[in-house]
Amino acid sequence: MAGGKRVFFAFFQEFSQQYVLRFVYRYGLILVRESSILDKSGLQERVFGNQGATIMSEFQQRMQVELPAPSKIFTPWMTTFLILEILGFALIHHAPEFTINNLAISRACFLEGKIWQLVTHGFLESCWWNLIIDCIVLLFFGSALEREIKTGSYFLLWLTVILNCGLLWLLVNVLFGLNAPGIGAGSFAFAQMAAFGMVFWDQKFYLYLSVIKAQYVSWLFIGAGIVLGIQTPLVWVWVGGAGLAYLFMKLRKKIFEEFAGSGGRVRSRSGPRGFVDLD
Repeated sequence: MAGGKRVFFAFFQEFSQQYVLRFVYRYGLILVRESSILDKSGLQERVFGNQGATIMSEFQQRMQVELPAPSKIFTPWMTTFLILEILGFALIHHAPEFTINNLAISRACFLEGKIWQLVTHGFLESCWWNLIIDCIVLLFFGSALEREIKTGSYFLLWLTVILNCGLLWLLVNVLFGLNAPGIGAGSFAFAQMAAFGMVFWDQKFYLYLSVIKAQYVSWLFIGAGIVLGIQTPLVWVWVGGAGLAYLFMKLRKKIFEEFAGSGGRVRSRSGPRGFVDLD
């Protein structure tokens, strides 16, 4: 019994190290090729049998691990947004009055002519937990998304979401007679999750030793935002970034299809039920 436990824990440690490095290398921290996913039921049977050493050896042979190149993970605009959001978080805590009056978006300040707030509110986050989530989304999902839809489209997605969520925030404040300052970095997090689900749709990846499709992760993330907004409905303005991303990606796909139909050459990898098939 003790020997079986040692084999299991040794395998678990090796497995964790190997698959983490694998998906970091292959798709910038999260996505893996479906062909590299081991059969879960067969894996469990063999781990608890007498072949722990055999499967560890086979697993090591199948998973060729390489250190990720920084340029692969830290794509241009994702890295820029990551740095700006960290700076925005530091600024809002060290100079809160200046930040709220000049960078966060509010009806009164916007009417005073501070139109740049339509953009700057998208770099602001006020709490550690939200900052961590936003950074994880950027690194895990934004990097893969930018590489797939290309840097120009990724930037246009951000600009579309930030500007329209800013305008929506102002509209909601006008309709309900509010003057709440808007800190909207979260809107792009929801937008990335929606776009990620559309682009990678049925692509599978690892999540805590289980396998899940991209579309389900997107729905879970967006659903969590809707539920958390019940106590503070204004949060739904930022969740609306997911809807804007959906419209953006649909329009992008239509433009690409029309361009291809007119004789233009578009680099596209269409897959079943999804916008892009990575493999």
